[in-house]
Amino acid sequence: MNLRLFILFFFISAFNISLKAQSVTITSSASGSICAGTNVSFTAVASNISTPTYQWTKNGIAIAGAYSSTYSSTTLSNNDQIKVWVNAGIDNSKIVSNGLLLNLDASNPGSYSGTGNNWYDLSGNNNHATLMNSPTFDAVSKSVVTNGTNQYINIPSLNTSNSNITMQAWIYFDGSTRPGALIGAKNGYSIGKGNSAYDVAGNNLVLLLYGAAGGWKATGQSYSSSGWKLVTMTLDGSSTARAYIDGTLKYTYSGAAPSTPLGDLNLGAIPEDGYRYYDGKFAAAYFYNRALSLAEIQQNYDAFATKSTGYGSNTITVAVTGATPTLTVTGDGCANKTTLTTTSGLTSYAWYKDNVIINGATSNTYTPTASGAYQVQVTSGSCSNTSTITTIYACAVSSSGQIIATSIAGSIISPEGGANFGTGRDASGKLYNTTGLTTSTSNIGSTTAVLGGVISSTNAITSSVGVVYSTDVNFGTSSSTTIQTNVAAGNYTSSITGLSSTTTYYAKLFIVNKAGTSYGNVISFTTAAAPVTVGSVYGGGIVFYILKSGDNGYDANVQHGLIAQPQNEIDGLSSNPPFAGNTWTNVALNSNTISGAQNDGTLIGRANTAAIIADQGTGTYLFKYVSTLSINGYTDWYVPSIRELNLFRDYAYNTTYCTINASTHYYWASKTNSNYKWTWGSYISSTQAGSNYKTNYIETNGIGNASYNISQSGNNYVYLAIRSF
Repeated sequence: MNLRLFILFFFISAFNISLKAQSVTITSSASGSICAGTNVSFTAVASNISTPTYQWTKNGIAIAGAYSSTYSSTTLSNNDQIKVWVNAGIDNSKIVSNGLLLNLDASNPGSYSGTGNNWYDLSGNNNHATLMNSPTFDAVSKSVVTNGTNQYINIPSLNTSNSNITMQAWIYFDGSTRPGALIGAKNGYSIGKGNSAYDVAGNNLVLLLYGAAGGWKATGQSYSSSGWKLVTMTLDGSSTARAYIDGTLKYTYSGAAPSTPLGDLNLGAIPEDGYRYYDGKFAAAYFYNRALSLAEIQQNYDAFATKSTGYGSNTITVAVTGATPTLTVTGDGCANKTTLTTTSGLTSYAWYKDNVIINGATSNTYTPTASGAYQVQVTSGSCSNTSTITTIYACAVSSSGQIIATSIAGSIISPEGGANFGTGRDASGKLYNTTGLTTSTSNIGSTTAVLGGVISSTNAITSSVGVVYSTDVNFGTSSSTTIQTNVAAGNYTSSITGLSSTTTYYAKLFIVNKAGTSYGNVISFTTAAAPVTVGSVYGGGIVFYILKSGDNGYDANVQHGLIAQPQNEIDGLSSNPPFAGNTWTNVALNSNTISGAQNDGTLIGRANTAAIIADQGTGTYLFKYVSTLSINGYTDWYVPSIRELNLFRDYAYNTTYCTINASTHYYWASKTNSNYKWTWGSYISSTQAGSNYKTNYIETNGIGNASYNISQSGNNYVYLAIRSF
């Protein structure tokens, strides 16, 4: 083959390859019908699609968190339809997930199909939206369009907090868009586009804070130019409101907190304020139960660049045999007087009491002869499934002549005929005792609980009383403690220790007498989270301070504190600090008045870091660098204030946490002067030696230059990154 023919062949081959269609197909690990509860895996193969992203759907609705090339489930039902979309919508793996309560994406077919009035939540919290009065769909921009007259998007019962929230919406601005509400919580807080109706001229961004905060707040930001904008409103723990456009802080309001919202969240209208309908396009919306950092807002802004049309796969319809059987209870729930029934015509049945098989009980009905926890296992073909538990009680005759469970200690007739003795006999003549079990959440700790119960008046001597507790609702594995022996009627409690924190436990009181062992009602409780303490490994680093009364950000009802970056990262700075030498960019800070910058105090470093970045923008400088750090999965690190750095010094010099010598290395902090202009030079003083370091506070070095280059001191200047919780 000569050279010309070879070149021609090469280009023809390349052209043919480029013409290959992009496609995606899925396969299933299941072959034919499967049993309910079987783990089924689906695998996607994308052809001729570069850097694919994935979104799996079930019955046309996106599956939250299903973003990889495979998807597995053990909870499929018969005729469920599984499909995957590749490169469809915004890449959800890039959206900040911590605290996410709502994720709407009109470009994701699993969130909105382009027809109908259901806009499905991708967060997994089922906060689905309804398109009110039939807004239209713009297939080109993949967005929902409201008409400014009566159309909006409603998400009911999402949030009732007036602090620690973030609302975001991707909205298209152009000259024809009518002023109105963009996104807001009913009767609480909103962000919108103002005009004279709001006493704000032009296309200004405005905040609406109901209640004591006093209504509309003009941000002074005009956005008359066309284009997609990420509009964000946050309320932090002190209910300070902030407005952002794209990745930039535009306005801060520190005043009275807005009213607590009534629950509804709306896009494009505020029903309690004359609706203020907005005409425009909505591409996506997010809601969080915390205030996002500037870096996190930027992350969501950057994720929008991944938005695309996407490719849909084939659909696999799952055939599932069998399901969790249901029990029909006929009777009053009492032993010998109740029949349990499940579906007839199946292959086989096996009944269980208290997790033990009942010999000879092999039909679809069973009449319990004793109190206990009953369930049935059914087999259909080769598939077996077990029902949920139904509790059957020992019962007695009440004073009104009714048969009631003895756990209802209302008016039980004793063998002597007296009411409210708390004893009785079952249908077979067996003596039993009524028992109750009570707990108080005030007595539930992270590893301890006070458990106990009440023994009703009895004609039988009770030889012992105690408590059984377990993490298993069926008490298959349990622990028990005997509170007392040879007891009479009354209240009994015992302190239980050695429990696991943030764990749900089940407990029941027991008594032993001549009637045997009797149990009270099963109750449940959840142990508290272990308290965070100074020195705890938590939130990506080490807790070095817990906020106290008088500190900025202190909340008597919610624990807050400060976290320093991990020890190994701080120690590494002494030998290889970032930006060593002359790689710092001069930043003229003292020449500017920085909006939002504050002087000093706890949590002030966070506000100052955000304020200086908003003022300085892009570049290579300390505050910007720290805000981009990702340490142990956390991205909201900031440069501390002098107060926060002092608190770290108190911790560091009384522990072995930090090995950097303060006589040769300085930590940078943030502080403003009396005119709210920025001062760089705050550091751990090196004027004293030895033990005096432990009592020597951080000082300001008095640098007043309009432009100051940190690199003039070389590797001696290092940073501390902290975050708050």
